[in-house]
Amino acid sequence: MRWYKLESPNFPYIPGDLCTDATIWFNDDNKKPEWIEFPPKFTEIHVRRNKKTLLIIVGESWTYGENLPGIGTAIKQYNLDSQLSHGIGSRMAVMLDADLYQYAVPGNCNMYMFSELERMLAYVSTLDYEKVYISIQMTEPGREKGVINDVQGIGHPLRDLYNSDKQYEMKDWLLSYDQIFFDIYQKTLEKFDLNIDAILWKNFCRIVTPRRDYKFKIIETSWIQYSGNILNKKLEMPSFYSVGWFADLQETYKIEIDIEWANKQLDMITKSNEFIKNNPLHNNHPNAQGHLLWAQYLCRLAGWRDDI
Repeated sequence: MRWYKLESPNFPYIPGDLCTDATIWFNDDNKKPEWIEFPPKFTEIHVRRNKKTLLIIVGESWTYGENLPGIGTAIKQYNLDSQLSHGIGSRMAVMLDADLYQYAVPGNCNMYMFSELERMLAYVSTLDYEKVYISIQMTEPGREKGVINDVQGIGHPLRDLYNSDKQYEMKDWLLSYDQIFFDIYQKTLEKFDLNIDAILWKNFCRIVTPRRDYKFKIIETSWIQYSGNILNKKLEMPSFYSVGWFADLQETYKIEIDIEWANKQLDMITKSNEFIKNNPLHNNHPNAQGHLLWAQYLCRLAGWRDDI
């Protein structure tokens, strides 16, 4: 990890003066999937403004702020000003009167996001924060297929799910997937002697596991679903999101599929894609208003703010 101090930041607009009298550090020496053609800048940011509380937020492109003004990572367009003006992390940090530590890589997978949290908490443990809020975004379950060698090489718990010698029913596969990452999150939080208040949420999919006895709070509603609620559009969330991965998983591994269930999942995905294509809160990715409303919702549901 190599931190660099941003010299002479000049931000025309930061909500709640997030960066007033702050030092801004960034680090791009972190895990990024190999399929990302242009590794983005500003994937790890620490805004230090001498607060006693810290918000850690971890996610992929939705947390990063893809498609916010001036941000288009596929065309090498990066805008730290926009991230710190409109992004969900900066919005929540202002609401919590906290410093911000954000790790977000567009296109990232859950395996990398959850594993990097331990490194981040080890670093935070060396700092003088009285309380640490953690918000981790869980993306759809198909992306580890692209880093399958990592899964198998390091003996990750996912290796059994990508074992062609084992038989799985698709619903059980997805249930095990959720529980693997929820257990990783729980064990990571337990490793550190910090005053932590943590949540977990998804942007695309529903929570599959029925377990709720964790040290972190699960936000049951997905970001897409919440946007739909605001715009009077009732949406059911699928259990997975990548149709190509689903077809490949079925073909390559011994996965039993309930056809009626699968067709319902595909219908939910289609309706979600149609919804986020263009509406007042999304242009595929959330816009600035979408970030603000979701940030407020998370703070309320987490019990961190009851007045917004």
